[in-house]
Parts: sequence; structure tokens; C-alpha cells
Amino acid sequence: MKLWKKIVLIIVVAGAAAIGYVGYHRYNDGPESYAEAKAININAVTLLNDYNKSEAEANKKYIGKVIAVSGEIKEVTKNQEGQTVVTLKTSDPMNSINCTLDQKNAAVTAGSTVTLKGLCTGYMMDVYITRCTIIK
Repeated sequence: MKLWKKIVLIIVVAGAAAIGYVGYHRYNDGPESYAEAKAININAVTLLNDYNKSEAEANKKYIGKVIAVSGEIKEVTKNQEGQTVVTLKTSDPMNSINCTLDQKNAAVTAGSTVTLKGLCTGYMMDVYITRCTIIK
């Protein structure tokens, strides 16, 4: 009977170690890159118009999805974490598309046209796209 308890204990400890190992690596793995992911192609004006028509419908269509948004760069800034944020022009001067880039030292300038691919995270006066990479 004592041998049976040892075998069960070894199996339980091995199982817990395996679960811990998998959990640790899933937690610490770097984020998935969206550079090669399939994306919804859209321009900045249309994306904002979709949100202005119906935020609920646009959320269903875009939030949590990889999108490739094209448009003219309104401005390039840095956020609190030092990441580059590209703001794309839209037809509404009060609202825009904010794209936070993954790349450090990205060569983007205001006035140029660009396509950025990233994860749509929502709308709060502006549409926010994170973890963007420059496509063209």
C-alpha cells in the first residue's frame, strides 16, 4: 500500500510540474506578431465612418481583429512608454485613428501615406490600434 501512495504522489507532482511549466511559458512568451497575420484591409476614413454610424456594429466587426488601415499621417508622437504613436487623418478633424507601433525608431513622417497593421482595441473619440507594424 505504501508503494501505491508513492506512485500516486509522483504522478501528482509530475502533473503539477507539467502544468506549471506550460503555464509559465505561455505567460512569459512574447506577444504574437501581427505582421504576418491575415488582416481586414480598410482606409482610415471608412474605419472612423463605420464607428460613427454604429459603434456596436463596428465593435463586432473590428475589436480583437487584425486590421490593415491605410491613410495619411496627421502626426507622429511618443506615448508614456516611449512607443511611437502614428495618428492617421480622417474626414472628421476632431477624430482620428491612433496606431501604436511595435517598431522602435520607425521612419514615419507627417503628411506621408502609410498602411499599418495591428490589433483594433476600441473606440473612444478615436479608434485605437495597438501593436502595429508598417506595411507600406
